[in-house]
Amino acid sequence: VGRLRNNTLEVYGLRTMPGLRSVLARSNISNLQIKDDWSQQNDSDHYNFYVRGIPYLMPFSGLHDDYHRPSDDVEKLNFQGIEQVAQMLMQQTIELANRPEPLTFREASRYELSKVTPGAALPSRLGVSWSPARRPGETIKLTRIDPGMPADRAGLQPGDELLRINGQEVREIDNFAIWVRQSPQHWEIDLLRAKTNAPESVALELDGCPLPAGALAASDSAEPGMAVVTAVAASSPAAKAGFRFRDRIHSAEDGPPPASRRWQVEREGRLIQLPAAEATP
Repeated sequence: VGRLRNNTLEVYGLRTMPGLRSVLARSNISNLQIKDDWSQQNDSDHYNFYVRGIPYLMPFSGLHDDYHRPSDDVEKLNFQGIEQVAQMLMQQTIELANRPEPLTFREASRYELSKVTPGAALPSRLGVSWSPARRPGETIKLTRIDPGMPADRAGLQPGDELLRINGQEVREIDNFAIWVRQSPQHWEIDLLRAKTNAPESVALELDGCPLPAGALAASDSAEPGMAVVTAVAASSPAAKAGFRFRDRIHSAEDGPPPASRRWQVEREGRLIQLPAAEATP
């Protein structure tokens, strides 16, 4: 890592453990630009760990004309760059060492030979089904509750009828699935119980992060719980907030007015806030 240039570091092995990329992004206190490489090359010490099913990271500042030559002298080293990389790796080592659970090797990394955009559908945030024949202006009567999901944890039952969510009439929500994707995490629900035919209020916390309007996203098995942006519609709220293709959404925070929502996003190994503070009215 002695020849860091343009503040850019190549990193191999990020997909050999679930969540490893997120740990690296949190550890990137020097704001390095990370170029991830999915290939597994038998060209350095890391490979002996890889073939034995042990997660690894290999940082590399890139090839140069003096690589493995006598001309690679000390005065050509970028000592500040070495320090930046060392700070990041130390932070990551501390976080991983303090984890109570063992580090799990991700077998799928053996077959990911090229950099592709994850295409798996995002997991459900609520965990319910309702009648596909629902028409605009109708409430939502639940037909199924997925075990272990937020709706199940909150005690919702098949047949319950959703009336209001965070004060908004469900009748006013045309596309409920999209609305849930963009909804804040905390819900206060007014519903009509199927068993008692009586109104009741229930609170629950949705899984995952809300998506900005105008962005499509997919899940990535290497980063559980993350949403990877796969498309951003031009002139949409997502585009105006600064979202880009392949951004990874870590978290979202709602301010007093709903329009003041801010997201924490990882982009090329750096954690950034969207919208940027200077762009927020």
